[in-house]
Amino acid sequence: MSSLSETLTSLRQAIIRYGFPISLTLGNIGNLFIIYIFCQKQYRHNSCSLYLVAAAISSIIGINWGIGTNMYALYQPPDPFTQSLFLCRLRGFLLQSSTFLYKTMISLGCIDRFAVTSSRVRIREFSKPRVALKVIFGMTLLCMIISIHLPIFEVIDNNRCIIVGTFSDMFLFADREELEKRP
Repeated sequence: MSSLSETLTSLRQAIIRYGFPISLTLGNIGNLFIIYIFCQKQYRHNSCSLYLVAAAISSIIGINWGIGTNMYALYQPPDPFTQSLFLCRLRGFLLQSSTFLYKTMISLGCIDRFAVTSSRVRIREFSKPRVALKVIFGMTLLCMIISIHLPIFEVIDNNRCIIVGTFSDMFLFADREELEKRP
């Protein structure tokens, strides 16, 4: 059992060491291309391009705080995100809100394209850049408010930044066997 855990640990470190830099580089380059392309003059008046730019910005934040912090912890031990409660909570909040915002912006871009094809004028009104900017701002605030539970409930336990207690049981769907082991 111990050799299996050692093997998995070394495999995880190898993936972080070799796979994460490639993912980080390609992800950032791809998102920067999206921002560059859709911020050009001919695309600025398209509401869907605004959603894609917002998704790319939130993806850059998520990639750098997710992959970048894991790489930093591996190359510069000890992991500052398991030593500082503030950094632990900040990373959880930024990861949760940025990934939630990324998915929301992609969904809103799809809804925007649906609105363009609608025969009803009221639905087509949704597909205007002015409306898109308001929706992007509102959804950014909403995603941050929805993710505010992480800075409240995250703790450092056994050198890991985790959510414990009833909150994790209810919202993170903890394993049944793990629940039965708890007092």
